[in-house]
Amino acid sequence: VFNLLAPDPSKSVRAAPLTTAGGCINLLENLFSSFLSKEYPELCFHDALYLHSKESPVGSNKLIFLPHLNGERSPVNDPNVKGGFIGLKSSHNASDMIRATLEGICFQYRWLAETLGVKTNTKDCMDAVDSSPLLITGGGASSDVWRQIFA
Repeated sequence: VFNLLAPDPSKSVRAAPLTTAGGCINLLENLFSSFLSKEYPELCFHDALYLHSKESPVGSNKLIFLPHLNGERSPVNDPNVKGGFIGLKSSHNASDMIRATLEGICFQYRWLAETLGVKTNTKDCMDAVDSSPLLITGGGASSDVWRQIFA
């Protein structure tokens, strides 16, 4: 977690970057692009990925993904931490692995938000005087799946 100068010198921007959110999507592309292009030939990779993730229920059938593919910078700075799937069984499928990856990235962002002091549970958000909407940017922001998982 670090502070950046803001245009207004009396303010700063607190930042907590996630090292490999995009790298996790690249991993899914390496693992499943061939499969997804056959399943959804009319869609680009990302649209097919998000659509296929809907076949897995919330919680990805108890599959958990840790998104630390290249170490991590925040909220814990550890270049040696490793990521991967926890609880992987032979009954899991591509949609479970895809959704678990998306959920793992979102949970990491939640941890970062909590580190920055953002209220993240529904009750706290409803009680917060200064609760404002969460702004999501980037390619994933166009996906209803991403937005729902973030919510």
